[in-house]
Amino acid sequence: MLGLKDLIVTPVYIFLLYTLAFWIKSRFFKNDQRGTFLIHGLSIKIIGALAFCLVYSFIYDGGDTSAYYKGSTVMFESAREGWHVPFEILFSHAHNHSFEYASYTSQIYANAETTFMVIRFAFVFGLITFNTFTATAILFSVFSLSGLWALFSTFRQYFPTYEKVIFYSILLVPSMVFWGSGIMKDTLILGFVGWLVYALNNIFQRKKVIVNFILLAVAAFMIVRIKAYVFLAIIPSLGVWSLFNFIRGIGDKKLRLVAIPIVFALVIGATLVASSQIVKMSQKFAIENISQTIGSIQWYHSYLSEKNDGSGYTLGEFEPNLLNFLLKAPKAINVTLFRPYLWEARKPIMVFSAIEAFLFLIFTLFVVLRSGALNVIRIIYNSNVLLMSFIFALVLSLAVGLTSYNFGALVRYKIPVLPFYVVPLIIAYLEVNRAKKRGVTASLE
Repeated sequence: MLGLKDLIVTPVYIFLLYTLAFWIKSRFFKNDQRGTFLIHGLSIKIIGALAFCLVYSFIYDGGDTSAYYKGSTVMFESAREGWHVPFEILFSHAHNHSFEYASYTSQIYANAETTFMVIRFAFVFGLITFNTFTATAILFSVFSLSGLWALFSTFRQYFPTYEKVIFYSILLVPSMVFWGSGIMKDTLILGFVGWLVYALNNIFQRKKVIVNFILLAVAAFMIVRIKAYVFLAIIPSLGVWSLFNFIRGIGDKKLRLVAIPIVFALVIGATLVASSQIVKMSQKFAIENISQTIGSIQWYHSYLSEKNDGSGYTLGEFEPNLLNFLLKAPKAINVTLFRPYLWEARKPIMVFSAIEAFLFLIFTLFVVLRSGALNVIRIIYNSNVLLMSFIFALVLSLAVGLTSYNFGALVRYKIPVLPFYVVPLIIAYLEVNRAKKRGVTASLE
């Protein structure tokens, strides 16, 4: 994948990206530390992308990212028949390519539309980078940075005092620096989830409503097309966010009491409708199929674990009912947030994931013990955006822990969880500290 072109083209694009970043800093963030954040964020993501490319080229020997890049390369090769050919492939379905171009499409690893969506992005970015591997990875990484910046802007609106802590807690989580910076589904998901939250928050604030509705729709559509389960996980949190934004905006207490069950019913109804539409798009998430789907995913990841490095885990058999979900939830969430344990790391690269998971456990215990569990819960509950964030983190942690069954897959799948888990806990800790200094009980108005 790496070649002479990477040494020539990539430095040029890095220079252009820094030029653009410094222009944005001088134009929009003059005398504002967000300008410094932008430069630091770009540097972090470029380093992450380059590290990702090196590891996947020399240690993992390809992997998924190689398949995605090869698919985009084949699309460029099809341009020999005329430039209309790659664009016809681009807009065709993963399982419905024209037979006329079978000599090319048969070389593209696209076993599902979700996979082909990443290849599409790699091809589009490749048009800009002359299909240079590292430069394309950097554009993927910059896209994820844009979504993380949007997420940072959302949190900053409510907690401007903590903007520095929020920014670096989002950007500096090692898993996100590495796994969220390459030609991967996870990189795109990070970007689109950030833009989804940003757009919905702007709609709540009645800012450029039409533009943000379009942005919301595009982000939601892309998340569903790439990883539908992520959108299924975020729906409950967005519903709660919408509900509390409306309820807490009603000044009259009597009217608020009347409105609560009505709005709650509407939110539940909208959530069910949205979920059912996604299920129609992806039948593997239908209730009658979900046990088989989860079982298939678990079996595949367990097979990879036995074949490669033995880094698998199990939570036992899964049955698609509420009781089983409740029984499995604590174990699944624990797996996502706090495993692999240090003694479960069987490959050098997995040691870093184990150390990070251990630090997440120490961080969680530190916040809860120093701040008090009730204070942490109170602060998160009293902030609509923190409540949304934490609910999403827990629901997605449940989904990821329940299906991964392989630590190699787990460290990638869980990265959308991390900023939504870290930020509420950090803000809760800072708010409790501030309240203690004032000599009052911690709470957010």
